[in-house]
Amino acid sequence: MEMEAYLDGRRHEGALDSEGSFTLDRLSALRMTLTSALPSPHFYLLQTCQGLLTGGATDLEVAVGRASIRIDFVDSKQAFVDLDGFVSRLSSGLTLSSPSPVDLLLTGMVTGLGSGMERAELYSAGSDTLFWMSADAVEASPQSPVQGPTRGRDSVTFRRLAGQGLSFAWTRLWGGKDEESVLQEHFGCSNPGIKVAGLLTSPSYPFEIRDLEEVFDHPVMLEAAVLASKGSPGLHRAFAFDSMGCYFRKAFDEQGLPVTISLEQDDWDRRLWTFYFKAGSDGAATVRWIRNGCFLTPTRHDLGIPGLTVLAPAEGLDVDASGYSVVANEKLETVLEKARSLVVSLRASLSVEEVKDFVTRGLTQRAKSSARPLSPERGMEAIFEAYPWLLTET
Repeated sequence: MEMEAYLDGRRHEGALDSEGSFTLDRLSALRMTLTSALPSPHFYLLQTCQGLLTGGATDLEVAVGRASIRIDFVDSKQAFVDLDGFVSRLSSGLTLSSPSPVDLLLTGMVTGLGSGMERAELYSAGSDTLFWMSADAVEASPQSPVQGPTRGRDSVTFRRLAGQGLSFAWTRLWGGKDEESVLQEHFGCSNPGIKVAGLLTSPSYPFEIRDLEEVFDHPVMLEAAVLASKGSPGLHRAFAFDSMGCYFRKAFDEQGLPVTISLEQDDWDRRLWTFYFKAGSDGAATVRWIRNGCFLTPTRHDLGIPGLTVLAPAEGLDVDASGYSVVANEKLETVLEKARSLVVSLRASLSVEEVKDFVTRGLTQRAKSSARPLSPERGMEAIFEAYPWLLTET
């Protein structure tokens, strides 16, 4: 209530002056409000990258340095060229949960000022304009074209406050570890991926690996990818099990019907959903929501099959004031009902006979090099013990 009273008292000071600048009290109040709602200070980077990805930006590259953090990108859809309008946009209010690319980018820049940064800048190569904000001013002004290897590239730059402990002895390995980690962790499945310190964000196992002794080494019975139609972009990428091992890997259309696709990674990256049918008897599924390419807080739901981990789209769902947790309401329940329907179809695609044939062939190969070979019967018993849902009716 104190913050609301403060904002109400300052509201008359939030107008633009004749120079197109933004009053400092209003900016300070906005920065305080938004920064306090972030789950973690480094999340200003997540807000910024969400805005860029939602606006169709491509070739995102993040460089974390001693004095600044720079995000180079290509504004493919020209979503960030009206920088004069950014100044006025600040005066109309911003929320962390906004679906607008410009709003997300601006909240990232504003909260960067509340997270140890002295100045945030956005350079638009399409308009040769620099938009910047600090604790003292907000402004958009023409700028000479950027020279050198970044010519023609758009960029967002956060300049650190002096005296933040980043001395000349600072190294990227230690100084940028937390900032790089938060990007890698939350954008591992973003489509397109983001280069962080020169390395493309890489999908990782969205669950804990647990060995199945005496049978095989990995707990995923079925990786089921629900894909967008050919030519349509997917919402996320997912871990490729080709080198790590997965019992079965199948693709489905949006209605849950099996489809045949190539083995090219581009086809698999048209994912709207990914369902991992794993070992375990826990009835609740772990759902990892993805919004604007970014992982939100996971939730747990009964989807009808134990041992499930799901990568699910959060586009169109309501999120809380932090922007990182889905809100339990009718929209969420509609999406969960869709998930339950898909689970039934995907589970039905895998027959016990298909599993038995796979296990028999696998155990035959294992017997050639194992001192304790298992019979197919014992192998199937172990499978059913680990994956009890294989015996359920669909």
